[in-house]
Amino acid sequence: PANIIGGGSSNSITDSGYSAIVGGIRNQLAEGNLYGFVGGGTRNVINAGAMASLIGGGNQNSITGNYTTIGGGNQNTVFGDYSSVSGGYENIIGTAIAPLGHAFIGGGQKNLITDVGDFSSIGGGANNCICGIGDFEGGGVNHIICLSCYSSIGGGDHNIICGVYAGPPQRQDLNYQAILAGSNNTSAGLYSGIIAGDGNQVQGTDY
Repeated sequence: PANIIGGGSSNSITDSGYSAIVGGIRNQLAEGNLYGFVGGGTRNVINAGAMASLIGGGNQNSITGNYTTIGGGNQNTVFGDYSSVSGGYENIIGTAIAPLGHAFIGGGQKNLITDVGDFSSIGGGANNCICGIGDFEGGGVNHIICLSCYSSIGGGDHNIICGVYAGPPQRQDLNYQAILAGSNNTSAGLYSGIIAGDGNQVQGTDY
């Protein structure tokens, strides 16, 4: 099937179908791609076997998955299907052994959605991490949502939501939590929340 390289230098499409690289330098569509697209930039890669994935531009961005996009930026990586990184620097969705689906990072730098982070999103900021289904972090820096599902952090810095509590009693079902803003706040309670402030804690409680 037809493939197109519009221009640029040292770009390559290998054993793929209906795919295109518009321009740039050393961009690559690896073997088995179907309907893949790289707009430009340098050293961007859509890895083997991807279906209908796209990299708009940028530098050293990488996709392993189907129907996935990276708009641009630098060294962003996606492992998974139906996921997207708009831009930024060193943002990561999924891992090679645990790819994710339907995850989104808007921008920022060194943000991470990993493990069971399907249907989760990070708007921006820096050094934010999600490890839970259906979670949301709006921005800020150094936030963590770990093993809590359908939880959110609006902004601020160094806020933590945890889905487990060592006890007593021990809990592993602490979902639906929220921290709206502030810094150094920690929530580990079912249907619990912290509006704002500094150094506040919710631990092991319901509602």
